[in-house]
Amino acid sequence: MIDAGFLEGDIVVVDTSMEADVGQVIVGVVDDEYTMKFYMKDKKGNYFLQAANQHVDYPDIYPQEELRIFGVVVGSFRKLI
Repeated sequence: MIDAGFLEGDIVVVDTSMEADVGQVIVGVVDDEYTMKFYMKDKKGNYFLQAANQHVDYPDIYPQEELRIFGVVVGSFRKLI
């Protein structure tokens, strides 16, 4: 999620009470695995998750069984070394 401003080691703040809107960064559970991605919807009405990293071509994630929204990312911070 580098192109969305999140770097490895960042700490994110997640609001588990918010309902996710398309285009927001969310923490989702896809087929029992947690991930942080953009919450998207295709032209057929199917929801999927999309990475934000131009340098690596990550495929869009369509759930095989289940996509559950754990929460919406509302902030982040980075530790200074």
